[in-house]
Amino acid sequence: MRIACLACMIILLGFTSIAGATASNDTTPRAPIDRALLAPIDALVVAMNRDDDRAIAALMTRDAVIQDEVAPYRWIGPDAEEHWSHDDGLLISKRGVTASHTTRSTPTFVHRNAAHAFVMVPIAYDYTRGGNRQHETGLWTIVMVRTGEVWRITFLGFAKTGDTSDATWDG
Repeated sequence: MRIACLACMIILLGFTSIAGATASNDTTPRAPIDRALLAPIDALVVAMNRDDDRAIAALMTRDAVIQDEVAPYRWIGPDAEEHWSHDDGLLISKRGVTASHTTRSTPTFVHRNAAHAFVMVPIAYDYTRGGNRQHETGLWTIVMVRTGEVWRITFLGFAKTGDTSDATWDG
């Protein structure tokens, strides 16, 4: 009887291990990501690090939506980038943020067809505040549409996943 119970437990543990392996949370892309799809994301990072609002706006569609942790949290339409940049800039100035730098990691999820793409991109935002270097992590949700050979951002959303600064960021 004990041998039969032991055998059943071993079989159940084996099935549990197999199920756990196939139900992994690994969302790393399995195939190389099309360079043309990454180009606007890389250009966005460069433009943000240069504080180049015109370059950021040029990457977006006229009906773009931007969602961020800064009130009013959503900007939409042809002036979305301009208004987002203004509101974000006010908070950054108010909080004394300097020397900011954004970096991206490898996209964790990509779903696309010939004309549309949905991309999840981990990012890091490093900056100085009050003489202390701070580190914020987050995830961009980017939706793009293809016009000819060019991908344009139609939705840029940010969700914070970690932050070393204090909790006084409210505007």
